[in-house]
Amino acid sequence: MIAAALLVAIALPAPAPAPPPASAPARAAPTIRLWLSDDGHYRPGDRAKVQVETRDDGYLVVVHVDPDKRVRVLFPLNPGDDNRVRGGKRYEIQGRGGREAFAVDARSGRGTVYAAVSRERFQFDRYVNGGQWDFRALDGALTSSDVEADLNEFVRGISQADFDYDLLPYDISRRSLYAYAPYGYAPYYGYGYPYYYPYPAFSASFFFGLEFGRPRRAFFPAFRGFRRFR
Repeated sequence: MIAAALLVAIALPAPAPAPPPASAPARAAPTIRLWLSDDGHYRPGDRAKVQVETRDDGYLVVVHVDPDKRVRVLFPLNPGDDNRVRGGKRYEIQGRGGREAFAVDARSGRGTVYAAVSRERFQFDRYVNGGQWDFRALDGALTSSDVEADLNEFVRGISQADFDYDLLPYDISRRSLYAYAPYGYAPYYGYGYPYYYPYPAFSASFFFGLEFGRPRRAFFPAFRGFRRFR
């Protein structure tokens, strides 16, 4: 009886191993991503860098709206320039002469950088005059206080297919004035030889200076997810 029970136990199939835990689905690469230098925090006189990367090949347009609501196309630099980009490659948007994308002219406020990519060419005709960007027509693209919605309408009007876009706001703050008093040395006469000790240069030797500057800052990306319109 015991031998028979052992045979039955041996003949039974081993339990199937538990399935491995399901791995989390891989996050899809954003269709388009923007980066701004200095994490989008500027002061008057700064020059801003803009970088953009698309997931797929396509045609790119990058638009800048400053705090005074002036609309300027950063890319393509001229309406007739080739604006096709390769997917998976990060591009730095450059201004004329190979300089940074734009200069920060406003004294304070909030601006926006907007980028859109489409598989079909954009038609810029209504915003071109004499082969150059028509600034008056571009400024007319903003018709409300909702910059994002207005720029979507702008791209809808120049696109021939669906498009994806990303946008990043940036802020401008005034430069600070710093006052400082350098330290000097004054003799102290007591027992023995005179010696010197540091003292703040106040009273008769007070020094007041103005320093226009800011801490050293690096190029840090600020990530925002992509959005699909239409």
